[in-house]
Amino acid sequence: MRDIHYQRISEIHTAYRKRKISPVEVTRQLLDRIERFDPELRAFVFVAGDLAIEEAKKAERELLFEGIDRGPLHGIPIALKDVCDTSDMPTAGGMPRLKNRVPAKDATVVQRLRCNGAILLGKLRMSEAATLAHHPEIRNPLNAWDRLLWTGGSSSGAGTAVAAGLCFVAVGSDTAGSILFPAACSNVVGLRPTWGRVSRHGILALGKTRDTVGPLARNARDAAILMKAIAGADPQDVTTVRDEVPDYERLIRGSLNGLSIGFDPDLIDQMENDDSRRRILEALDAFVDAGVEIRAIALPSLEDYSRRLAPLAAAETAAAHAHSFPLYRDEYGPVLRLRLDNAFEVRADQIAEAVATREELKSLISGLFQQVSLLLLPIFWGEIPSWERIKELEDSGGGNVLPPYCLISSACGLPAVAIPCGIGESLLPYGFQLVGKRLEEGLLLKACAAFEGRSQCDRRHPSI
Repeated sequence: MRDIHYQRISEIHTAYRKRKISPVEVTRQLLDRIERFDPELRAFVFVAGDLAIEEAKKAERELLFEGIDRGPLHGIPIALKDVCDTSDMPTAGGMPRLKNRVPAKDATVVQRLRCNGAILLGKLRMSEAATLAHHPEIRNPLNAWDRLLWTGGSSSGAGTAVAAGLCFVAVGSDTAGSILFPAACSNVVGLRPTWGRVSRHGILALGKTRDTVGPLARNARDAAILMKAIAGADPQDVTTVRDEVPDYERLIRGSLNGLSIGFDPDLIDQMENDDSRRRILEALDAFVDAGVEIRAIALPSLEDYSRRLAPLAAAETAAAHAHSFPLYRDEYGPVLRLRLDNAFEVRADQIAEAVATREELKSLISGLFQQVSLLLLPIFWGEIPSWERIKELEDSGGGNVLPPYCLISSACGLPAVAIPCGIGESLLPYGFQLVGKRLEEGLLLKACAAFEGRSQCDRRHPSI
């Protein structure tokens, strides 16, 4: 098989069944690719070479000699954001202070992936404690499309690894765009699930009422396969929803006829250049061709709601570090240290007002979903920002340099998917997002798959 690293999961699994290739061969090829390209890209913070080979040998015995097939992820090499507890690898969450922390047991999502036979290649770099900035002692990953461009945060290594073919899929986490931003930066699919759809047990926390765990993949079908494996109720996380997990891979098939997508025409005026405006309009046209009705809607001011909700986000960040920050303050990076200094000053009345504001926004968005099936929004104002632009934000100690379009899914606990929509005139990727109703991950992935069928964007890869 040519270019094994860019094959779909289903293609690799079929090749296993036909004995055209083995899990050990595929794993060795991926590890060789990591060894070749990751010194420059820096997607991984820990590579589980020997552990991965042992898992591949076990998968090979089961699939080829014992007749055991654990499903489509069996024998598939994947990678984990360094926010997922692993009993045989360090989990530091982008914090040098925790670099030697090896948890006593796996996170629930990791347990489920092992039960599905997935091969864990290692842990992926991320910004410090899942916030915006990387700790100065941990070099940030580089964008596989253009080394000067941002990789997104905080699942930065996950986007790079998937785009560069260093793993087939990756597990990321999203609190306020940490799957959606990296996916858009790397021209891959990123699914932020409904809050509570995937267990957070064993996941380092940032904002407990907003944290989610989800897949980054090169196409909708691969994302569906990973989502099916990790979703579901967990007695160790009482916030998980008990609704049955559907077969997402089956749900992505079929027509979009009868579907409606809401779009605010004023968003076009917010785009920074003609190319970004054209990409959004072309995406809308593609959905019309697929039988979707586009309906004009009016979004509330997301910039205003972002400002009003900031105290709640700050308070949750402070809560996540309440036991460690006062004691280890000097070991935090300067950006997160300043953020936490400010977060611990948030007053109770500010938090109460922000909670009320969140309920207000939820009500407004619920009203929009009475009119349409999905919402379509940009992710960035235009081109992907450069690392230089992001570091300007870091040096200023914060600010609203990033667009607020991920606020709806984050604040309302709704699912959203980042979808690549082509390479622009600058030869750099563009992406948009769809936001769905609660537990509508299947519909989002179905819309994503339909768009891929028309755009072929999932077949474009960086030249590394």
